[in-house]
Amino acid sequence: AGLLLANFGARLLPPSALTLLVPTLLPATWAGGLLVEWAPLAVWAVWTIAALLLFSSAPEVASAPSAKAMDPKEFVRSVGAGSLGWMLTWPGNERWLADDGSALVTYRSTSGVALTITDPAASPEDVGRTVSAFADFATAHSMIPALYSVHARTARAARDLGWTTIRVAEEAVIDLPGLAFTGKKFQDVRTALNRAEKEGIRAEWTTFPSAPEGVRDQIRAISNAWANEKALPEMGFTLGSLAEIDDESTRLLLAIDEDGTVHAVTSWLPVYEDGELIGLTLDVMRRRDNSFRPVIEFLIGSAALAARDEGLQILSLSGAPLAHSGLAPEDPELDTESAQRFAPVLDYVGGLLEPVYGFRSLLFFKKKFQPRFEPLYLALPEGLDIPAVGVAIGRAYLPDLGPIDAARFAQKLMKNE
Repeated sequence: AGLLLANFGARLLPPSALTLLVPTLLPATWAGGLLVEWAPLAVWAVWTIAALLLFSSAPEVASAPSAKAMDPKEFVRSVGAGSLGWMLTWPGNERWLADDGSALVTYRSTSGVALTITDPAASPEDVGRTVSAFADFATAHSMIPALYSVHARTARAARDLGWTTIRVAEEAVIDLPGLAFTGKKFQDVRTALNRAEKEGIRAEWTTFPSAPEGVRDQIRAISNAWANEKALPEMGFTLGSLAEIDDESTRLLLAIDEDGTVHAVTSWLPVYEDGELIGLTLDVMRRRDNSFRPVIEFLIGSAALAARDEGLQILSLSGAPLAHSGLAPEDPELDTESAQRFAPVLDYVGGLLEPVYGFRSLLFFKKKFQPRFEPLYLALPEGLDIPAVGVAIGRAYLPDLGPIDAARFAQKLMKNE
């Protein structure tokens, strides 16, 4: 019995440990094989499965009853959450509401990380308190708090807590008062507007729920055709799709010809500040394969002019992940030397994904509209949390990525090597 017990313990160790036993037990019957060889393997199998389950699932977090009952759309309208704030209302998100009901944070819990979607919905003076309280909530539920795609104000609040901040994207913003597409720098925009007029294509505002069924079918077809061209599944999280545009508060601007054919579609999220609509944020951009090339420029230019005439203040072209223009202002408090160490890594990842998603090309495209660029940050408590948070970000953007998709992605990269 003693030798059997020692043999069992040794077989749980690396194979070289078996040399410590003299003699090593050799089973002569099937029952002996179960005890000597298969029992240690069963222990390792149980440990391996338990470890996989532990690391692949986050603890179940129950939202507070008040957060479940609260309407996030009404909250964002009344409090505001910056130019990307309407993403807080999207389906599939979990919500955290401050105890006093003054602030709302929307997040995804994945891989043991509470990954927020842009800035919290909170008044400027409450941002620091909100970040601290949300971090306590996440830590109490065994999750790493990570503020993703936040503006400088939120990043500074995290920095005041001693967190690490890393620039991960840039947002292009057009200031609307006094906007006029004149001069050489807007030549491409004027060309698109003139081309659409010559071809009898107009820009028409609508919403997905209120659009005629025939128009909705065309939008679905355009979106599906666009997604099928990608080597990977369509990304989600901070990037909208058909599910997110099915909202009466999200405006659609369509390029439609005289025959009723939809050539392209753009979606625009509302931006609120102190209960007032102050701007729109571009989300979805899709064009029909056989439409004229600058049709998206036509829609963005038309949207900017219409929003200006409506009296709005800003038109955000949203953020471009893993890309930088070189035009965004530097912030010594946030763009520290330690944070800049990760810049080469992010540049490498951005270059790796460029053939598939074209984030850098997207940023270059937005420069046509002469916007100002605002940095977006990732803020997290410790630099050591970066690997875990990176995995969580990847899963948030591509939750349904499977082996076949990964193989298609690798093939696409090899073709563009």
